[in-house]
Amino acid sequence: MKFSLLSIAIGCSSLVALGLSQSPSVAAPVTVHFPRMPNSGYNFEYTYNVTRSTNNSLRDVGALQQLFQGLTSAEIASAPGLQAIVPLLSATACNGQPLPAGAINAGRFMIKRQITGSDIAYKIRFCQAFPISGIGNEARLQSAIKDTLWANLNYVSGVNNITQISIARSTNACFGGSGNTCWP
Repeated sequence: MKFSLLSIAIGCSSLVALGLSQSPSVAAPVTVHFPRMPNSGYNFEYTYNVTRSTNNSLRDVGALQQLFQGLTSAEIASAPGLQAIVPLLSATACNGQPLPAGAINAGRFMIKRQITGSDIAYKIRFCQAFPISGIGNEARLQSAIKDTLWANLNYVSGVNNITQISIARSTNACFGGSGNTCWP
């Protein structure tokens, strides 16, 4: 009996460490970046930030979850031209998919954070295929993810630099057309 209680305690502490605790947590503010047209024009790195809140204890991951939830009607009304960067993905798209060691199932995407000293590297993989059409939309997606992570970096204890942000499609292929594999 002691062994099973120890296993349960270890399992629960692992979930808390990954920011996936089932216990209620306090909502905390995060900054989320969206493309805004026509302000961005052909500057695919232009983003506009909004403030959201997350219950995820890993606030950088929570900020990405908020980004992939899309825009609210209030945000669209207050800043015309804001664009959601991906179609509405299933909130449970990652369920049942293999999760590599150290990766986190964040619902619509998986993320692996590697912290080395004061540096962090991110690997992100979408769990569901979605089309990206139009000139520069893939670059806008990458800019929104990059800017959202940088805006919330101060919530990762002891980290002050992002050394890598790799984004993979559901097929594990990198964004950017290189044909390389970005996951895990």
